[in-house]
Amino acid sequence: MENTGVRAINVQLSGELVDCIMQYIHEEDKGSNSMVCKEWYEKDSATQKHVTIAMSYPTTLRRPNQRFPNLRSLKLKGKPRASMYDFVPKDWGGSVTPWVQEMKDHFACLDSLHLRIMVVSDDDIGILANSRKSDSFLDDDNNNN
Repeated sequence: MENTGVRAINVQLSGELVDCIMQYIHEEDKGSNSMVCKEWYEKDSATQKHVTIAMSYPTTLRRPNQRFPNLRSLKLKGKPRASMYDFVPKDWGGSVTPWVQEMKDHFACLDSLHLRIMVVSDDDIGILANSRKSDSFLDDDNNNN
């Protein structure tokens, strides 16, 4: 086997030290850092407050709630950007309805929802409004870039 000059280091960091390190990791890098080891994955799961799901349709709905039990803010992106220019059929995907039921039942800590290029019905808004205490829960960005 060829020697590449890279050595594997097996170091056990204390929980306090991991907490200190996690404070300085940018939100967009936390997903990558959670792959370092099981401890960092669990720490990221417990501390992550905001998550962006770039393609909401292939994601298992229960997965974000299981991985991030303390989630406070969720950004869902539905249809691909091409749908804004009529390159995708109007009735193709991007419905927020399956997510609404999941949020109502399982996302207890969620305070903020940002929807981008999603199909939202009046019933969806009613369910969300009735299941949340905050008046400023929904942020609709369907018409803004």
